Amino acid sequence: MTLVKLDIMSFSDNQCRNLDCDPDKLISDLPAGMMLQLRDCLDNNPPTSNWRAFLSIISRKFNQYTFSLQEVESKFGCHIYNDSPSSKLFSELSGSGMTAAELVYALDQLKLEKILMKIKKYEPIDIIEQPAIKLRINEGELLQLEVKAIGFPYPRYQWFKEIGDDFEEVQHATDRVLRIEDTKYVVLSKFNERKEVQKSTDAGVYCCRLHNGDKDNQVDFSGYSTVIIDEAKKPELYNYKNGDEDSWTPSSNLEKDPPSDDLQFNPSKTLLPYITVQPRDNSVIAGEAVTLTCQACGQEPMMYKWYRNEQLVFQTPETFYKIQFATSSHAGTYKCIATNGLGSTHSNNVKLIVDAVVPVDMSPSATDKVALLIGNFDYRNESILKAPRHDVLKLAEIFRSLNFKVVSLLNLSKDEMILAVQEFVNLLGRGVYGVFYFCGHGFEEDGRCYLVPPDAPAGYTVDDCVCANDVQALIQRTDLALLCMILDICRIK
Repeated sequence: MTLVKLDIMSFSDNQCRNLDCDPDKLISDLPAGMMLQLRDCLDNNPPTSNWRAFLSIISRKFNQYTFSLQEVESKFGCHIYNDSPSSKLFSELSGSGMTAAELVYALDQLKLEKILMKIKKYEPIDIIEQPAIKLRINEGELLQLEVKAIGFPYPRYQWFKEIGDDFEEVQHATDRVLRIEDTKYVVLSKFNERKEVQKSTDAGVYCCRLHNGDKDNQVDFSGYSTVIIDEAKKPELYNYKNGDEDSWTPSSNLEKDPPSDDLQFNPSKTLLPYITVQPRDNSVIAGEAVTLTCQACGQEPMMYKWYRNEQLVFQTPETFYKIQFATSSHAGTYKCIATNGLGSTHSNNVKLIVDAVVPVDMSPSATDKVALLIGNFDYRNESILKAPRHDVLKLAEIFRSLNFKVVSLLNLSKDEMILAVQEFVNLLGRGVYGVFYFCGHGFEEDGRCYLVPPDAPAGYTVDDCVCANDVQALIQRTDLALLCMILDICRIK
């Protein structure tokens, strides 16, 4: 189980006490299954949500659970490789009187939603801050709308925009804050069947849908927000002077009769080029491809001239400039000049950064290479599988060709699988490359993966199976150099 990255608000003190059990109940009296799942979670999570992060949170909030750095390492940190630091931590906290409400506070800070759902009551969504009723910005500025809500499970968000007589989803807008950069007063899109330019805009009416369940009463909507975008100042219109694109004089005829909006956005009628899609900054690794895009409307034909550090490097009638293999020589400041028979328009300046490839030492450094391959196929109460026998034999051949010591086993009971893993662990150590492969029936429950032995009874449970998470934790305590786990299983019963 890993940290659930949700842009949400933390629980209030009252929410920390709205539990399925007595909030003042000691954590030593909480359900053993939940505490074991929490132990495994904190032992194996990344640093942002492991037992150290948990300890840091409770020590800042509750003075009675403060430990010195030396105590942290001597009491808990020393058990990383041969035991569970989280088990030792919970034992210490239980003795200090930690309650369920205090535990929930820390779990909320880490956003461990799956574990919280085992102890915390459902709370309907309550929107505590609505998006702005009306927002007015200039074209090109950032559009930002925000909604704040509380509830449990944590609210999920989807922003909508009014299109015609209906609301449609805003793509990738699933955070409580809607951000649209480089807003457009009018966005040119594809031509319709009559070859008329279709126009859209970032202005309009927005709202957000929030939900924390599948039922109708677990959904809520924010209020409507009307966004007005003021059009950016139109570019002055110029004519060539003696054919030199860098020397311009205003056209008196154009100044007397400025183009209407229809003329400005209709490519067949616009006189000078008008850039509708600006190029953007890019950062790539040397050897990768990169594409710079600039699009303009105006009288055809249109030519695009690309400049790097004020030097012309490419010209094309296409709206993009593609560098197939970027090198350090391609880095710099780029701009595009869109040109037709009546004049030119400059794009914004953009940066292209090309990072060097960091050399990697690919020389073999393993002190030993060991692979354990298990294939279960002759099931008593599940469908018999054909692939495991063949796949184990094929992989054994492949790993032996890579100088691995290979142990391949078929149709192991639960006890035999556990014994095989223990013997496998005895072959591992510092600098060893290890491979664990299992092919057979399996399933996932509560975020943990289970491997089913062939003799599992009908209606088997997790107690009849081997937990792959436990196998991984046991192997990783050996301080081996590399572990590759391959599970060829289903994730549902």
